[in-house]
Amino acid sequence: MQNKNILIYIVTINSVLATSVYATPRDNGFYININTPCCRGTTTYDETSSEGVSSNGTRINETVKSYKNSVAEPIEVKIGYKHFNNNRIEVFRRNTDIVLEDGKSGTIVSKTIGLNYEWGINSLASSNKKMMPFVSVGVGWGDSSSKSENVQLKTSDSLELDAGVGIHYQFGNHVDTTLGLFRRKITLTESAGNNSDRVFTDGDITTTMLNVGISYHF
Repeated sequence: MQNKNILIYIVTINSVLATSVYATPRDNGFYININTPCCRGTTTYDETSSEGVSSNGTRINETVKSYKNSVAEPIEVKIGYKHFNNNRIEVFRRNTDIVLEDGKSGTIVSKTIGLNYEWGINSLASSNKKMMPFVSVGVGWGDSSSKSENVQLKTSDSLELDAGVGIHYQFGNHVDTTLGLFRRKITLTESAGNNSDRVFTDGDITTTMLNVGISYHF
């Protein structure tokens, strides 16, 4: 519901300002974007735990557990600047819920900030530049946590790396929509202590998803 209200707000602003002279999505300038998955993707969480560390620094009885039938549900807000040759640079804030095994094994919450860079593929753009294919890379950092009794993770640092391909389409003055396929890896490290006999060592989340977004160009 909150995401729907944000999108309605953006479209309303566009309607109010439609009679003014502002940049369109084909022009250079600043914009704000809301982005979320449009359908279920594939997500795997691999968690390494041990019974501690020996005096020589090796992990004792280390094991890896994999949660394959899981779903990543990111919601992100981006502030970007579109510049030369239809490229874009963006700062983002992303909250991701990783629902493990359809909720049977709990949820991991990752909160990150980061940077994306996007290259517009001008050779594949439509003649009026309303449809612009792109490729992108991004990096984010933050923290993750879980209250699930099924995973050893309690809190940890997060590092995100992702790559994507997709299409922007100019929906109207000031507004464009985005459809993109993204591959993301989240690495979890440096866990705080927990009350388990086993200790979280590290974790990896790998996800592939189809995202949809809407941008307002100022």
